[in-house]
Amino acid sequence: MFIVVVDVELTPEELAAVTIQRATRGLLARRERVRRQKEKQDYEDLMDRLEKEAFVALVRREQEEAEWKRKKEEDERKGKKEEQVLRTRLLEAAFDGEAEEVLAILKEVSDRDTKRGLGLDEAGKRQRLLNQLFMINITDANGNTAVSEAAGGGQPEVITLLVERGADINTRGAFGRTPIYRAAFGGHLGAVQTLLQLGADPRTHADDGSTPEQVASEEAVVATLQNWDLSATDSMLSKMKAEEQRRAEEEEKQNEFIHTGCVSDVRWPLLVDTYGQAATFLRYRDTNYLDALHPGDMQPDKLRLALLGAIRFGKPLVINMMEVDLFESVQNQLDQVNPGLSEQLMNKELLQEERYLSLVRSTDGPQYARTEFMLDRIEKFILVLVTKQRHPPDALLTAFYPIHVMLPEPKI
Repeated sequence: MFIVVVDVELTPEELAAVTIQRATRGLLARRERVRRQKEKQDYEDLMDRLEKEAFVALVRREQEEAEWKRKKEEDERKGKKEEQVLRTRLLEAAFDGEAEEVLAILKEVSDRDTKRGLGLDEAGKRQRLLNQLFMINITDANGNTAVSEAAGGGQPEVITLLVERGADINTRGAFGRTPIYRAAFGGHLGAVQTLLQLGADPRTHADDGSTPEQVASEEAVVATLQNWDLSATDSMLSKMKAEEQRRAEEEEKQNEFIHTGCVSDVRWPLLVDTYGQAATFLRYRDTNYLDALHPGDMQPDKLRLALLGAIRFGKPLVINMMEVDLFESVQNQLDQVNPGLSEQLMNKELLQEERYLSLVRSTDGPQYARTEFMLDRIEKFILVLVTKQRHPPDALLTAFYPIHVMLPEPKI
């Protein structure tokens, strides 16, 4: 086999064309190299900036958590101190018969509830009532309540005031002594008469087995106790038991009302969690938890898989926005997964007619096959948005069903 090499001489025009082509290709190659270098540098700069922002956000969050813990401990100490002061004031006012001071203390409890953001809706009114009852039935170190102190001090007006507001008239304090026992022991005829009329049981025994009649220090008190119609006491005790049952039924109805309201409302829940406890609780439960402030959690594919998995396994999808209003950003990220996905999720159309299958990708594996989605699990799916903002934007309150997370009252 022979190869013949022919040396062809190019014309000046062809040489010029070749030169231009070489120069052009070189120029384009240099430009492409510069573009790629810039693209690489921009990417590295972006990663560096995101890393720094993530570090700053992490430090800020740790600082916020430390500040929250410090503030929580400080609030608890302050709350215990205030509770102790109120308790001492109430017990002393009851013993001294200062009805106006008792009313002022109960008003302070109500004002404190308002300051803490407790509303005037049905649930708020119920909690306010419980807080009032807690204060009215608060005890000293020996177990004596305010009504017991009023009985010991012989104060019929304060006894009536407290019992009308829910005080337990037959509570046992130090040495198992009831209010009527202490009133009889102190020889307070007016207090004994008032207690009997309000339902106090004169048959109660102290720890040593003695009765109010046996320890009464005045003949008039002894006579009153001996001549009292016990059938009237039994009747009042039955009424008090019926009232307790009515309150329990009312509380059950109230809880049912709140539950029905949450279930029947078509909106997803918004947890207004100013202390962050609900978010911490949800993070470690069986949920798909996403941090809206974390760039990685808001990547479209991770958001897609979190949503798809929550629907597939019937779990809550929790998105925590912390103190920032990121709802619009979350919506935008959802729409990057599928156009219109945020609206479908909000109005729950995504869960109908197998529309959720539009989230499945060919690379997701057999666990997300159509046959793996069970209706009973899909019905358990719920979207939960969490915010630490005390007053979320009106648009957020309209789009979601707001639930305010309240901390329990500190126990003394």
